[in-house]
Amino acid sequence: LRRDVREKKIFVTGGASMIDIDKPDPEPVSVDGYRNWSTTDGLFKTNAKFVALIDVTNDDGKIIDRDVQLLRKDGKKVAIELSGLRSTDREYVRQQLEPLRDWATLDGSLKIKAKLLGKFDKEIILEESDGITTLVQIENLTDKDKEYLKQKTLSPHSKYAF
Repeated sequence: LRRDVREKKIFVTGGASMIDIDKPDPEPVSVDGYRNWSTTDGLFKTNAKFVALIDVTNDDGKIIDRDVQLLRKDGKKVAIELSGLRSTDREYVRQQLEPLRDWATLDGSLKIKAKLLGKFDKEIILEESDGITTLVQIENLTDKDKEYLKQKTLSPHSKYAF
């Protein structure tokens, strides 16, 4: 199943068991990369684009939090604790950090360079750099790709684990 997100957006939330391709993105990203950001309590809101995820460490070098660095249109940088952002904003950050990699099926019918957009019980959603999304059954993936998925799931200290 391939979908062009320019036609319909795929909206994925953590722990979802189904995909709603008709639901609009709650915070659309403009052509220049700016979108609305908000804290969970709604007390802080800004329109900015994602710049980086920065580890905040204590004196011992242990990571105690992560800050999301944003750039507003007026050129000012803003840092917000990742844990204080809405779940949709945290998911957006995760998607920005996910690398493109080669994916393939056992029978060779699918070979693409894409990032992992979502993982469910028996399938994953991959997104190519042009926005095309593909739904793939996990059982059909190569052993290399299945191992990659296991590492993503089992490593709570991964920079992608929010």
